[in-house]
Amino acid sequence: MAYNLHIERDGFWNESTPIKISLEEWLGVCRSDPSMKELGSGIEGVNPKTGEKIKVTAEGTCVWTPDESREEYYFYYNSGRITFGTEDNQFRKAKEIAISLSASIYGDEGEEY
Repeated sequence: MAYNLHIERDGFWNESTPIKISLEEWLGVCRSDPSMKELGSGIEGVNPKTGEKIKVTAEGTCVWTPDESREEYYFYYNSGRITFGTEDNQFRKAKEIAISLSASIYGDEGEEY
């Protein structure tokens, strides 16, 4: 089972007044950073075993490609927070993003990083 991390604002889970990151705020961060690219309506790939084309639609998906590694790291927007993986490079970038959005990083279990 995969474990994800999330960029969220404090109070995100407060049911009466959740403090969410808007899609516009998130895309503003993506668009202002030359190392990030907005993927538009989703990601396409090919199943290596069947050759079937697969498209995952997710508005607000951005990919970060650091100059030093040329690896691609994905950030997914969903319902007021940004979800990402647990790799060290990606975590460091997520900290920068969280600061710019006045947010913090939380794990799937709600623990703050």
